[in-house]
Amino acid sequence: MIDVIITAYHMHDLIDRAIASVLMQDMREGVTVTIVDDADEEPYDDVVERFRPFLGDRIRIIRKEENTGCGDSRQVGIDACTARYFTFLDADDVFCTPFALSTMVNTAEEHNADIVSTNFVEEIDVGKFVTHEKDRTWMHGKLYRTEFVHYNDIRFNLARSNEDSAFNTLCYSLCETQCHVDYVTYTWMNNPASLTRTRDWLRETVCEFVGNATYVVDTLLKRRLVPSKFADVFLSYLTTIYGYYCQFLAEGREKSFLDEYLAAARKYWAAGNGERWFYDPKYRNVLATYYNHNGVLDSLRARNLIVLCDINHFAKMIGGNKHDQNRKR
Repeated sequence: MIDVIITAYHMHDLIDRAIASVLMQDMREGVTVTIVDDADEEPYDDVVERFRPFLGDRIRIIRKEENTGCGDSRQVGIDACTARYFTFLDADDVFCTPFALSTMVNTAEEHNADIVSTNFVEEIDVGKFVTHEKDRTWMHGKLYRTEFVHYNDIRFNLARSNEDSAFNTLCYSLCETQCHVDYVTYTWMNNPASLTRTRDWLRETVCEFVGNATYVVDTLLKRRLVPSKFADVFLSYLTTIYGYYCQFLAEGREKSFLDEYLAAARKYWAAGNGERWFYDPKYRNVLATYYNHNGVLDSLRARNLIVLCDINHFAKMIGGNKHDQNRKR
């Protein structure tokens, strides 16, 4: 019925806790567990043997020959999936209720949904939690219909970070029915050694975020997504990319970093045919709508950051001034 895909790398001290949270599910008999070993130095065979008495042949390991990161590992799990549904569980996280999987599966069955999302909690410090509601970025607390993903050939971008957002954006853009359940099913545990907890996570991964956004718009253009839906994706990403640039500018980041970021943004603009938006008569009004909807200004002001670059100027910087340059010639 449902395959729980667990990607593992240097997780021997924590993975037992994750699998134990699968064992406590009320629909355990309909669950399989696939551990994707991202070419770890120490294998996970002993883990499987510990849980074999409870899961039998419904727990397996797929060992990769090369360490390529979480996104590729998740893709390996999807490619091997034959269950009706799949969900992801990071090896350092847990399902926080015995009804996590049955809640998602029953909702998917009732509504014939391609995607079911639930709320999840994030442990930001020992004993301190925040709740994420109606999230569309992270993989946490989400179920996917395998046939839908395979039929639409939705694949992870081969990036080591921010791949969640790209995969989910493609899924939500291409699905026919998606449901959200206002119920917490998943706990994102605080693991200081996790890649996402590094000191300057945004700086280290933001260009990959833009790269993933580029992958999304390029894929959706090839799939001939309905123009209005494509506009929603393209402009939403654009305002977020702009917001990050404003933040870096206000923080006084070094020129070499800003140049690298702008180079990535230019590729995004080109992949999404940004020119059509910049010179559309409705462009400024449409972009302003997304700009305000995404709360970019509010977010920057909340951190007392002065906005040093107008969004239209930013668009010109990453490619929207080509027409003006040609006119001058």
